[in-house]
Amino acid sequence: MTALPTDIRFLGALALNAAVLLSADRLVRRRGQTGVPRAVDTLLLYLLVQYLAVGLPGLLGVLNLQTIIGVALGAIGVMLSLTLKKVGVTANFDLPKPSRLDRGWIAASNGFAMGALGAAIYIFLVFPVTTEDSLTYHMPAAAQWLRDGQINLLPTWFFNPANTFSPLAGSVFMAWWIAPLGNDMAARFVQLPAAALILASVASLAERLGSSRRAAMWIGVAAILCQPLFAEIAYPMDDLFMAAFFLTAVDGLIAGKPLQFGTALGLMLATKYTALLAIPMFLIIADVPFRNKWRWAQWGAASAMVLLLAGPWYMRNAMLTGNPLFPVEVSIGNFRLLPGMFTPQRSAELTTLGGALHVFRRSPPFMLPDWILAMLFLGWLGGLVSFFKHPRQALLRLCVFGPIVGLTIFIFTSPYPEMRFTFPVILLLFVCWASWLWGRALPGLQVVPMIACGSVLKEPLRS
Repeated sequence: MTALPTDIRFLGALALNAAVLLSADRLVRRRGQTGVPRAVDTLLLYLLVQYLAVGLPGLLGVLNLQTIIGVALGAIGVMLSLTLKKVGVTANFDLPKPSRLDRGWIAASNGFAMGALGAAIYIFLVFPVTTEDSLTYHMPAAAQWLRDGQINLLPTWFFNPANTFSPLAGSVFMAWWIAPLGNDMAARFVQLPAAALILASVASLAERLGSSRRAAMWIGVAAILCQPLFAEIAYPMDDLFMAAFFLTAVDGLIAGKPLQFGTALGLMLATKYTALLAIPMFLIIADVPFRNKWRWAQWGAASAMVLLLAGPWYMRNAMLTGNPLFPVEVSIGNFRLLPGMFTPQRSAELTTLGGALHVFRRSPPFMLPDWILAMLFLGWLGGLVSFFKHPRQALLRLCVFGPIVGLTIFIFTSPYPEMRFTFPVILLLFVCWASWLWGRALPGLQVVPMIACGSVLKEPLRS
């Protein structure tokens, strides 16, 4: 395929992706999913196939275009075979089917988002990749794996030794696009599927929190068009993947879907070391599986997916160095638990209130204008008021206390003063807006998310 003209290779890559996406959607539909949850499951399956198509041959040392296509076609065959018999999914929180009016609003919101993303592609397509992380290890790792035929260690000692040993699911997704084209043209926008998954997951969580379906979709659109997230769509990095998998894991846990939860959590932990900073937020809703009375099979399915998807990265490090988090030293006080090259130090810029605010307000392109910060804080206040009325609602509890936990961990532990590590927190704050019950208690306020979309979009386009 690499001997074919570039245009033909690109069309072949699009055809393969379309086949995977349509097969995933068919399987999800046959399993009884509709509406926004259907989009969440379809996109998660689509990314899972990409991860396996590169990861399995890379783990076995036979990584090339032929094996990638072979695994992808095998996955398509498995998904199509599972659609031969319709089996309904029993979820603890099923959402109603959308009405015709809701479908119209969903189409309008999706069209708005696709127009904005299309404009971003058109604007940034002619610009070269300039971000340090992308040029230093994200894309080079994918290129080296395809050259060597296996997923191995990429030397980055002159930049950051942690990147050599860190899980690199983002580079796996880049290799999926680089292999058929023989260049990084499509990999430049590798995070577009993650952006779509963020939109769908935010909308799904907003609807589960009580928002109308049409307002939930516009909340999702506003979230993905928020300046720091929208700005990263043009960069081949992995922060949107991490945030998307975090939200999808939350959605799966709340909905009582152990396979979705385990798959998303496994992919999140396979993305980067800093994904570990988001794990404590799951403790806020750790009671959900017990309240939903998960059986041993459900616990086993979720745990198996996490171990199979994320385990190989950490097991490789443990076998090579004795520390699954190498080169980060793990210690308690003066007692060293696991050997390493260094202990991450809290960024000096995060030690003062002014410095922390500067990280969020004045660090382009990943920054939040003051009015957006105020809007998110207002949404959080609405969630706090609703929490006192419904203290047993797990998702509302996460949306209110999760940002506090996430921001505290970031400010007191992060070695880098970069707000992109707080994307899960920002997205939970967007979900908080659903606690105002637009479309149920105050139908007229459905226009507010649309106004927010236009205003949010203005900031990244200006920069």
